[in-house]
Amino acid sequence: MFCPNCGNKVNEGNKFCTVCGHKLESNVDKKEDKPVNNSPKESEVKNNNLTKENNVSNKSVKGTTTNNNDNIKIYKILAYIGWLFIIGMLVNEKDNKSLKFHVGQGMLVFILEIIVVIINKCIVIRIFGRQISLFGYGTGIYETTAISNIISTILYLVVLVFSIIGIVNAYKDEDKELPLIGSLAFYK
Repeated sequence: MFCPNCGNKVNEGNKFCTVCGHKLESNVDKKEDKPVNNSPKESEVKNNNLTKENNVSNKSVKGTTTNNNDNIKIYKILAYIGWLFIIGMLVNEKDNKSLKFHVGQGMLVFILEIIVVIINKCIVIRIFGRQISLFGYGTGIYETTAISNIISTILYLVVLVFSIIGIVNAYKDEDKELPLIGSLAFYK
């Protein structure tokens, strides 16, 4: 019996072709054990080999399709979540142009996040916070006030918005620069 899809010889009891994964119907696909033409043309052999290579590379052992683009899309999305952009720099697909683009944009978001933390800790809390005193002496420790909390929240929301914009672009497979900061990317 031969597979109607790729022409390979398959055992009589098989429900699927072992080469291409095509479902075999026992009453329709039963043919003689010999193909009609014992000497296939060279072009047929090449096409058959290409079909086998494509099917082997696109299907796992159980016949499910694996797609490298899904992995790249995940790496692109992870690039916008904190320091996880490093994953995109370490994977086998690191030379992918689109992945490099999103890793560079994710680095910018991470750098912005670090800047926001520094601004929050060093400037906002010291200007709008209240210094804790002990026995009338300043301790150098500041507590937050409502104003410092509002300013800090706004700064962190800006970082969150940039991350969401980047994640949406990565999910849509669009290589769009982030607004305002996207042109500063140095990893491309």
